Amino acid sequence: MRQRANGPAWLRHPDRRCRCNERAEAQAGGTILPTGGGLVGLSAAMAGKAPGAGVIIVADPLKLYHAMAPNLGATHIINVKAGDTAAQCSCPAV
Repeated sequence: MRQRANGPAWLRHPDRRCRCNERAEAQAGGTILPTGGGLVGLSAAMAGKAPGAGVIIVADPLKLYHAMAPNLGATHIINVKAGDTAAQCSCPAV
């Protein structure tokens, strides 16, 4: 029996995998902020590297994701439990 892959069809098809950048309008030198460092947030960080986003910020309360995020493309990490999220961001204003 053939197993079916999870996720939307546009993500499963190899020719359409990069359409997430088109949908998010990611641009070279731009800034992205995935709010959450789970599967979707870290995937967004990786997808942001493809068009060459200059600043990739991952905001999450879990230290596990803080450790993984730089390896997957994040340039900045924000611990949302540590207080004012905007004050933690040392990157340029968006």
